[in-house]
Amino acid sequence: MMPPKQVSWLTVGAILSIYRPLPHDVFFDIESLGHTDQYIRMLEDQLRPLLAAPAKSEEAMLSMSMQVTVRGFSEQWIFALYERLRTQRDVDPSKRFVGKLMLLNPFFDKLARLRMPIAKNEVQGGSNKNKTPDFPIPLFDTSTGSAGWQIKDKDGGAPVVLLRREMADEFLQAIVKCK
Repeated sequence: MMPPKQVSWLTVGAILSIYRPLPHDVFFDIESLGHTDQYIRMLEDQLRPLLAAPAKSEEAMLSMSMQVTVRGFSEQWIFALYERLRTQRDVDPSKRFVGKLMLLNPFFDKLARLRMPIAKNEVQGGSNKNKTPDFPIPLFDTSTGSAGWQIKDKDGGAPVVLLRREMADEFLQAIVKCK
C-alpha cells in the first residue's frame, strides 16, 4: 500500500496532465517529485531527534552531516517543482495559471519567492539593474526536521521563514482544490 502523501502526488500528476497537456509526460515528472518528497520526509524524520543533540557529541556530528544532505535534496526538490510548474504555467500567453489551475498562482508566486534567493542570492521580482541581494539563512524546523530558509521580504518587511515540508503540503492542498 502506498503512503497517503504518495497517493496525493499521483493525483497531482493526473490533474496537471489533464488540465495542461504538454508534449511530454508530466505525470511521471510529478510522480518523481512525489517519490523525492517521500524520501526527503524520511530523512527529515531521522534528522528531527538529532537536531537537539549535545554539541560535539557523535549525534551532533551525524546531525550536521544529515542537515547538509536534507538541505541539498530540499533545494533540488524546490528547483524541480518550480521548473515543472513554470513549464506548465508558461503554456498560457499570460504566464499565469488559468481556468481550474488558477488556484495555483499564489502558491507558484510563493515558490518563486523562495527559489530566487536560494538559486541566485537575490530577492525575487527586482529589475535586472536593481537586483536586491538576499543571502538566505538556512535553518531546520525542530518539530519536523524540515529544511527551511529565512529570506528577505520582497516589499522590505520583516524576514520570512519558509519550510520545504510546509511548501510540499501547501502545494498538495492547493492542487486538490483544482479538481
